[in-house]
Amino acid sequence: MSKTEIFRKYWDAVATSDQEAIQALVTDDMSIVGPLTRNDGKQQFLEGVKPVMKFSHGYTLHRQFEHGEELVSIYEIHVGPPATPGDVLVAEWMRFRDGKVASTRMIFNGADLAKLLPEGLRPTRSPDAAP
Repeated sequence: MSKTEIFRKYWDAVATSDQEAIQALVTDDMSIVGPLTRNDGKQQFLEGVKPVMKFSHGYTLHRQFEHGEELVSIYEIHVGPPATPGDVLVAEWMRFRDGKVASTRMIFNGADLAKLLPEGLRPTRSPDAAP
């Protein structure tokens, strides 16, 4: 499976709340860093993505750039109920290992996303995650 296919399967799984599919696409030491979250390890990552599955209603992909084991994607995530509907522009840099996502760094305006989300849906940083 190509990196672009993994990206699509991952975000389709988020939009459909398919945690099993997400789990199959990431490494055990998966890490994520973004404006509103930082988690290390598959279990922390899976806990951190649960709120995202509640408000993510798909995405529009604008551009992707692949280089070796890395993929950079620029897209809009479509936020919806139970959150306030809106779109947030995201740049995401994924690194792959053994056909799975090993790490990702997300860049977006965290204040824009936070305005759309009720308190209980805002992503959190794991207390055990590295700074």
